Amino acid sequence: MPTYPGAIVTCGYDTAENLSRLIARWRALLATVEPDFVIADYAPSALLAAATLGIPRAAAGTPHAAPPRSTPLPVLRGATASPDAQLRIEEQVLAAVRGALRHFGAPVPAVLADMFPAIEDILCIFPELDHYGARPERLYCGPLSMPFGREPPAWPAAEGPRLLVYMQGNFVGLPKLLADLGTLGMPTLVHMGGTVAPAALAAAEAAGPTLRLSGPIDMAAALEQADLLLCHGGPGVVSQALLGAVPPVTVPLHSEQAAVQAGLAALGAGLPGPNGWDEAAATAFDYGALAERALGDPQLAANAARFAARYRGFDAAAAAAAVIAAYEAALAERHR
Repeated sequence: MPTYPGAIVTCGYDTAENLSRLIARWRALLATVEPDFVIADYAPSALLAAATLGIPRAAAGTPHAAPPRSTPLPVLRGATASPDAQLRIEEQVLAAVRGALRHFGAPVPAVLADMFPAIEDILCIFPELDHYGARPERLYCGPLSMPFGREPPAWPAAEGPRLLVYMQGNFVGLPKLLADLGTLGMPTLVHMGGTVAPAALAAAEAAGPTLRLSGPIDMAAALEQADLLLCHGGPGVVSQALLGAVPPVTVPLHSEQAAVQAGLAALGAGLPGPNGWDEAAATAFDYGALAERALGDPQLAANAARFAARYRGFDAAAAAAAVIAAYEAALAERHR
């Protein structure tokens, strides 16, 4: 289910008993630390635990963890869901939250949207990539972290546009993707994160001299030289690509990345590949044709350049400092 309740119902939010255990562990930690304020990204149980202890709390992070406050909570951008199933899962999660909060003697929410902190969320993304669509009433600070490494980009010696691949090494479609890109003969630099499947390594070796593997790469430097990025659609790497005026081609591994993909489509600054969780589609797709299509569409690069111009001078460290300042001010206001 591509909703916030659909994401957490399988993570202990299915019953009050299971959720109470999660909250109890967070309560124990908070009792030890004795914080004056709790700020969390994707930690709803920590925020509920803070509520049971009367500790001020706030959420700062990607929009997926801070959905618009509607009933029912909305479906992720670009996704669809059965309204009946959507309500059923939301009611199940609401019952779990109510039961757990009653267990700790805390006020219970009338609707699930009331479980979120009253202090304003700070959404750590650009509004164009919000998982639910831009929200004028919310504060956006841009991404606080983006992929980085120290290895300078060492492109293969080949003619043509430069392709940068930044994907999980166990992505089921990666061997096909590498094989397809190898046939293009374009300089292709590949970073495979996490556990790398043997089939992906074999495909990279067989792709020929125009495709080269890289360790933790200096993404900023690589994107300065790249013409196209192929990635899964994480908001950090997509933001970094757009800030560098590089169009991304995305192959999402889950619904959150698919929501970012939908934002890219609305911008006209990237192209979608297959859903990476669909093994049949991911292993049969023609990634070479998609890369050529993206490179042959000047409007993608133009729209990415417009995005880069809009946010020229963006500084993730300054954005993080702004988040801290905003919440310090909110905390000071509560203590007046």
